[in-house]
Amino acid sequence: MDALEERYQGRVIPLEVLLETMAETVLSVPAERNSLKVFMRLLGLAYSQAQGHLRRFIQEQYGDVFTRFTELVRQATPELPDAERFWRLHFMLGTVIFTLSGLDALRDIAQKDYQEHVSVRDLVRRLRPVVVAAMNAPLPASVESEHKALESKEYNNAHSLAD
Repeated sequence: MDALEERYQGRVIPLEVLLETMAETVLSVPAERNSLKVFMRLLGLAYSQAQGHLRRFIQEQYGDVFTRFTELVRQATPELPDAERFWRLHFMLGTVIFTLSGLDALRDIAQKDYQEHVSVRDLVRRLRPVVVAAMNAPLPASVESEHKALESKEYNNAHSLAD
């Protein structure tokens, strides 16, 4: 992320670039002894079960990086309300974790049902447009109306204070 932030020198980094960087980071993890799959399973356990010690460990080890990443995503998606961005980030992480932790099963299905040999790189390339589309999807109607009402209220409050 340091190199990415340096390259953009204070400008907003586009969402697609952030997600591409995340994908390249995932691909750079050594594939020795299923380390990527194991790590993704641990992440899944940390957030899907009451594994407080595991969650604390992951937050201690990766919390600063995740905080920086989410701030860059916030800057790249100013149109999303904070709560919606929270949900979309976690849906995105869930998709990535589920897909990469079940890599062997997905490869077997692809081979058996579609006669495709799928590498981790192939899988990440297929996953990337799904994740980008999810982050860029329109707001659900209920969230959109709540967001507009909140913006209107904030606008009216700001102008009544100025009067």
